[in-house]
Amino acid sequence: AGMTNKEVLHSATIAPAEFLNIQNEIGTIEEGKLADLVILNQNPLESIKNTQDIYLVIAKGIVQ
Repeated sequence: AGMTNKEVLHSATIAPAEFLNIQNEIGTIEEGKLADLVILNQNPLESIKNTQDIYLVIAKGIVQ
């Protein structure tokens, strides 16, 4: 037994922000927070391998 897909995504997003105590600045998509976005073609909750099927990346406000 390993981690669920939801747990994996949580450990890559919200958990580091909480560990560093900067969850008010990053970690979730909310107004006023900083965020780089990876837009996927498929749902990573269905298969974690779907994180490799990237449609678009936005980093520091620039579409990559």
